[in-house]
Amino acid sequence: MSLLKSVVGIDISKNDFHVCLKQLSDKVIVKGSRSFANTLEGFNDLSTWITSKVKDQSTLLFVMEATGIYHENVTHYLYNQGFSVSCIFRTTGFFVIFGAAISP
Repeated sequence: MSLLKSVVGIDISKNDFHVCLKQLSDKVIVKGSRSFANTLEGFNDLSTWITSKVKDQSTLLFVMEATGIYHENVTHYLYNQGFSVSCIFRTTGFFVIFGAAISP
């Protein structure tokens, strides 16, 4: 497993989602932020954007809070593209990483 070097936080809603890419080192550096449509075209745009920003995707993690059902499509898309994805379910107090629930 590679050392985590970059994190993409996703704030998702019904029609769109906002992302912030942070590089982790001695300090956290914001490398970029953008908004995308919550559609397949928006997911493709996100994938293109992130691969232009982060050369080694094995050191990258996408993180989002599960919001109703709005997070589901982008989560499945990113996972199927080979990205590491974590969803936080605040209402249950569990973290879900790769489909496995982990108690905090």
